[in-house]
Amino acid sequence: MLKKGEIKMIKKFLAEGFSKSAIARKLGISRETVRRYANLPDDYIPHINRPPVINSVDPYLPHIAKMLETAEQQKSEIPLTVIYEEIKKLGYDGSLRWLQQVILRYELRARAKLDEPIIRFETKPAQQMQVDWVEFPRIIYPPL
Repeated sequence: MLKKGEIKMIKKFLAEGFSKSAIARKLGISRETVRRYANLPDDYIPHINRPPVINSVDPYLPHIAKMLETAEQQKSEIPLTVIYEEIKKLGYDGSLRWLQQVILRYELRARAKLDEPIIRFETKPAQQMQVDWVEFPRIIYPPL
């Protein structure tokens, strides 16, 4: 589906006398698409009516939210793996990664808590290695 501005461009090019094939080449779309939008009225506004997509985590969201609220009241943190195991007992058959993406998308942890203290995680020397990951752009210098 084209955006409103692209439809206006098609109408403008047609008014300037361009052929449908020339407009299609200019805009990088098919001639059939140009024809379809050229026949629409000038005040046409594109809109998409799609039903909401229900994913495999949605039926368990109230239970997850309740778990996170309870943890917040107790001033504790529930690891994602614990949430995953709990909803698996209720019948969830999706993956841990998908659960993580849904929780991030809905910002469930942020909604459950308003103010979270930062807890430092310290290990003894030579017990654990930690790395800060930085990517540097590759710059190729010309020879001197």
